[in-house]
Amino acid sequence: MEIDLVPMSNFIRNTDKFIVLNDNTCAIILDNANDESGIKAANNLLTKFQGSAFDIPLYSAIVTASNYSNSETMIRELFHLLDFAIANNINQQVIDHTQII
Repeated sequence: MEIDLVPMSNFIRNTDKFIVLNDNTCAIILDNANDESGIKAANNLLTKFQGSAFDIPLYSAIVTASNYSNSETMIRELFHLLDFAIANNINQQVIDHTQII
């Protein structure tokens, strides 16, 4: 099922960046966000999405650039988190590295 994620771009700040990766995958780069503010912003976006499409599973993960030495490692970790969420059916919530056992 295709999901129109573009309307989510209306809920981010002008300094943030919304990137469509494919029909059902997007990335949002939150400018100048630490772990706490990033998770709060991601949860707010999730709430906005749920208001219009609650019955559609949404897998969401967050990484913070300051926790990684380079962008390749950070991106690899982000997709690892998303893979973990999908494999464990953790949808409709934001996960981060602290939730991986």
